[in-house]
Amino acid sequence: MYLGELEFVTVLLALSLVAWIGWRSALCRYRIHKNTSRARIRALREFLVLLSFFIASGLSLLLIVVLAALLRGWNVGQRIRFRSPDGKYVAAISESGSHALSRNTVGVTVHHLWNPIVSEVYGGEGDAVDVKIHWSDSEHLVIHYRDYGMEKGSGYESVCRPSVGPIQIVCEAERVRNQE
Repeated sequence: MYLGELEFVTVLLALSLVAWIGWRSALCRYRIHKNTSRARIRALREFLVLLSFFIASGLSLLLIVVLAALLRGWNVGQRIRFRSPDGKYVAAISESGSHALSRNTVGVTVHHLWNPIVSEVYGGEGDAVDVKIHWSDSEHLVIHYRDYGMEKGSGYESVCRPSVGPIQIVCEAERVRNQE
């Protein structure tokens, strides 16, 4: 997940927690007269509190799952997506713009189609047009990228992981001279 998505989900979790606490306190505030059987009323009250907890938890979980599915299509920055041939995995190219003193960076992430957690498999300097990806088959992702020859430790060198789960990653660099 990206930082923008995490902030949104965190706010929704906090709001659902506040709603659950409000609902639970409203149920517990219901005053019961002392003339009735206390044991039955106590058991009924505990049952209602547990029932409200399970209903609120289930609704919150359903809301989180629906929002995570909706956030999949929400573009944070520029993202280009590629599905694997069998449709189980998605590879995405994302670009982050330059800040005051830094350079543009581009990354490639891979995730299972219905899993909101992504794994970054490539990161480096450049733009989205500097990276081309394609699936050779359902378990092999090929990444072609331009390597600008940044030295190690500069914070801008290209990093490529060899595999993520069952997906094998093949990175092919095209050496480009730095034009600074």
